[in-house]
Amino acid sequence: MAYVAPSTRSTGDLITAAIWNQDAVDNVIAVKAIADGASEIYIPITQDDTGTGLTNKGDFPGGDGVTGADVSRVSFRCPDNFSSITTAVIMVIPEDTQGAANWDITSDYGAVGEAFTTHSESDAATTYNVTADQIFEVDVSGILTSLAAGDYVGLGISNIGGAAHQVTFIGFFMKYVGV
Repeated sequence: MAYVAPSTRSTGDLITAAIWNQDAVDNVIAVKAIADGASEIYIPITQDDTGTGLTNKGDFPGGDGVTGADVSRVSFRCPDNFSSITTAVIMVIPEDTQGAANWDITSDYGAVGEAFTTHSESDAATTYNVTADQIFEVDVSGILTSLAAGDYVGLGISNIGGAAHQVTFIGFFMKYVGV
């Protein structure tokens, strides 16, 4: 919902429910969202180590998770106004319907002057219930537990399940509370 500047009113003007809702209710909600600093970023997958380079699924470019240990990666700098994660996911499109798609996620991150592995986290245990050709989001917030403004981040996602768990890794999306 976007902020809409209220119209100028004169004494005696009738304020309808629609006008009241826009000027006094919706605008307060929009201003609060801006004040809360809700922001988001999206970064496409930038590296795929299968040896074939990036591929595509329809019109979505991405990393080709064809066989076991294929890794796709994305890197970014955490925004300066970052305070906390609301949502952090890697978007994927699986080739097959799976009750337990086996993809591992990893992260390395740190600030300028720190080792790039100051924070190094992974999740090799979680499996995912996915449907063929339907966009799915893999939650990576659990491997970004110490993320701070200004950190440089590398994320990896790999197909550990082999050909039966084939997937196209598309990109990283994060919604966060800003300061």
